[in-house]
Amino acid sequence: MKTRQSAGHWLRAILVGAMLGWGLATHALACACCGLDDLWDVDTTVLNDYEQTVVKGLKLSAVQAYLTNSPGDDSIAVSHPRITPRRLSFQSELGVFEMALPARVTRRRSDITFLLRPGPRRDENEASIFHEWSWQGVIKVPTEFRRRWAPNNRDAEQPLRATLALQGRGNTCVGKSSFQRWVLTVHGTGYRVAGPVR
Repeated sequence: MKTRQSAGHWLRAILVGAMLGWGLATHALACACCGLDDLWDVDTTVLNDYEQTVVKGLKLSAVQAYLTNSPGDDSIAVSHPRITPRRLSFQSELGVFEMALPARVTRRRSDITFLLRPGPRRDENEASIFHEWSWQGVIKVPTEFRRRWAPNNRDAEQPLRATLALQGRGNTCVGKSSFQRWVLTVHGTGYRVAGPVR
């Protein structure tokens, strides 16, 4: 009888230990992506295979997207934006814009919980993290676009550069849902365009 009781105690102990271990492991896996309090960092790197897959999976939207140079407010309607790890392109009433994305990207992360939920924090490491990936590169633009922004500029024939930024918020880990907005600025022209990421 004692042997059976003893065996029962051991079995219960093993089961409880296993459940505890599973719970801790699950918590550890879940918290691998927790938002780290007061996180801020920036680096410039080459995207790994997973990060390139994230970029490939992004669908840029042109809903209410205009290439504009306000306060001049010379707006150009934009449509069909597409992004790959190496290229951004979109159409407009003037023609196609195409930007070659360099291999190296600048990544920024920042805890913005203080903006979204001012006051004392209730939970540890549940921060909202702002993400931004940005590229700088040469952009090909339609001839009519050059005429609009630099009709008398000798530099109008020089290659134009632009910055593309993908922005959004989430937790520490990065996935497609981490980005909700794209912004493109064409250097030296005052023109920029922004739209949502689906």
